[in-house]
Amino acid sequence: VLLRFPGQLATITDPRRLGRRRGRARLREDLRSALEDCPDPVEASLAMRRFQRMELLRIGAGDLLGVLDLKGVTDQLSDLADVLIEAALVVAVRRTGISPDGFSILAFGKLGGRELNYSSDIDLFFLSETRSEAHQKLAQAVIAILDESGPEGFLYRVDLRLRPWGSAGALVPGRDEALDYLERHARLWEKQALLKARQVAGSDQPGMGFLEAAAPQIARLPEAEVRTAVVDMKSRIETRLDRAGQDFGEVKSGRGSIRDVEFITQFLVLREAARVPAVLQWSDNWRQLEVLADCDVISTAFKDDLISAYRELRDLAHGRSLENAGNLAPRGTAAASQAVIADAWTTVFGGSPSGLDA
Repeated sequence: VLLRFPGQLATITDPRRLGRRRGRARLREDLRSALEDCPDPVEASLAMRRFQRMELLRIGAGDLLGVLDLKGVTDQLSDLADVLIEAALVVAVRRTGISPDGFSILAFGKLGGRELNYSSDIDLFFLSETRSEAHQKLAQAVIAILDESGPEGFLYRVDLRLRPWGSAGALVPGRDEALDYLERHARLWEKQALLKARQVAGSDQPGMGFLEAAAPQIARLPEAEVRTAVVDMKSRIETRLDRAGQDFGEVKSGRGSIRDVEFITQFLVLREAARVPAVLQWSDNWRQLEVLADCDVISTAFKDDLISAYRELRDLAHGRSLENAGNLAPRGTAAASQAVIADAWTTVFGGSPSGLDA
């Protein structure tokens, strides 16, 4: 990026500028300014990719130099993706001439939970008030803007598998159609995925209406079924890693890993959602754990230890992502934090109940 845009050197050599967080409103304003002189949709797409590269350079430099903490990094990476998706919708409307009224874009996964990494794909779910061919075309245009490679690379790889019926289903289902699928056909992991869902672009309806209507279904999932599903999923992941010769050092999915914290949090949220509806207001692990502690589901010490260990592993994962080094850290790099998470797993899914009650 610096070789192509040497004028950006000043951006990454001033710690005060690097440490200053740029929220979604500021990013949206700056991106709008960058697109003002790009009436042509192709030029607009190129400008969006350049804007993304500049922002990733700024965030990455602040991360490496230690002037941005983990929450600052993930918030800004997620805000950047949000405004680029919003802009992609605007450009797609220009390309197609199709109105975005009654058309929503939801994010799941890392982006939905506002915990995006530098190299993360984005999980998107398009929704329409009522299914229409026009909105199918509009969604295809948005995906092309985000996912297609060009002279400036691509913005994001888009994963669409969380829509009803997966790749076999409509690209943009109607809201009632999606709710019917959720109630009658969705598997437990698909309902679990809704814990990370939030609207990122388009009309408030049908997206917000879908999430509000889905909340009661999440809250009444049987605890025993959720527990069994989570433990089985974890077992399959560890079996796969063991066969590949990767075990405790795998910080993303191994024993005592980032994924373990996500599974622990999601299980507790699903178990308590009917009693503590406030926990469904948030889509990120941090705030969900905070609410669980505030409502005496877990102790403050349990929450603090888990968040601290999670923060260290996410910091490590971010650093390795910047270095293109993968998820397998040298043995012992974060052994203490992984041990804390492994103990928390035993506490929640088997073993001593200490730490669960305040």
